[in-house]
Amino acid sequence: MSFVSTGNKPAGNGGPVITTPPITGESGDTSTGSAATGVADAAEQMAEQAAAELFGALPEPSGLVKAAVTAAQAAAAAAGISDIVSAAQDAAASLAAGGPGAHNVTVSGSAVPPQMLLFAGINGSEKLGSLFTYIVQLKTPDTLNLGYVSPAANLPLKPMVGKDLCVNIELDGGGKRHISGLVTAARVVGYEGRSVTYELRMEPWVKLLTHTSDYKAFQNKTVVDILDEVLAEYPYPVEKRLVESYPVRTWQVQYGETDFDFLQRLMQEWGIYWWFEHSEDSHTLVLADAISAHKACPDSPLVEWHQEGLKLDKEFIHTITANESLRTGQWVLDDFDFTKPRSLLANTVANPRETGHATYEHYEWPGDYFDKSEGEMLTRIRM
Repeated sequence: MSFVSTGNKPAGNGGPVITTPPITGESGDTSTGSAATGVADAAEQMAEQAAAELFGALPEPSGLVKAAVTAAQAAAAAAGISDIVSAAQDAAASLAAGGPGAHNVTVSGSAVPPQMLLFAGINGSEKLGSLFTYIVQLKTPDTLNLGYVSPAANLPLKPMVGKDLCVNIELDGGGKRHISGLVTAARVVGYEGRSVTYELRMEPWVKLLTHTSDYKAFQNKTVVDILDEVLAEYPYPVEKRLVESYPVRTWQVQYGETDFDFLQRLMQEWGIYWWFEHSEDSHTLVLADAISAHKACPDSPLVEWHQEGLKLDKEFIHTITANESLRTGQWVLDDFDFTKPRSLLANTVANPRETGHATYEHYEWPGDYFDKSEGEMLTRIRM
């Protein structure tokens, strides 16, 4: 069996032209040889060449090279040894360009049948104090089946909605990132060959709070007590990383608001913000009021900056921007206590920035408090 090739083949994804090295035997002559050894050597040389043309010299050993070798060997096993040169070229070029294979991504959870849907893509955004949204695309395997496209080509959509889903991403340099949530919508978006594509919208469990509203009165409770009482109705994890001491409120009303709008209003009033921390099994709502509540990334505690366009074997930052804008320079809150009409309850906090027009004042009355120390806390939070 001969698998000799010395020609050039352009990369199918627009990458560099890769020269296929001849595979030689022990005598140095071009001939048949050990398939496993030849495959590994050819793939490694081509991957190094492609990576060098695109990104310069890579450290040794390179994860890119290892990935190309593995991909080429797998392709050869599936397609036959006569196709190994083409398979190695395609794998090296695709991986060097950051194409398929750059990350190993899997999906899990009760929303999808095990081993019936393959990950195809994810797009979304996540930020502090806001509900995240991710659009996850899954495909059925492109395999020939008896009488129909695939056992997963006609999955019912309703059983997916309201169930857990997790996207597991293997990071460059080691470790995994999990993005988990609830499937809030599902649809079929198209067909390609024998494959069917599903699109799932994934949002946090706090989205459930937008689907219920109520009229309630809370007496002699702090804002934290009220948060605990409302969130206890939902069987999902919550972690409080709060350092402030909050005063007892004599009266607080939820008046026809959704649970989400009510809690969001309270937290914004008292300077509490939130985000989600993801794991493979769930995502936890974290409540915080200080920057000390944030933890270092478990797999990348120190992230380096590198120029955009590089492909490294680790996570890195490629863009940092600075921003300045006009801000209110002073905040004043005031109120009146009819039981103590002579009490002076006004509070002022000033923090002008070093910009023009930085001394303008925001005045708010009534400030919704009867105790001056409580007003001081609210004024500081506003500023």
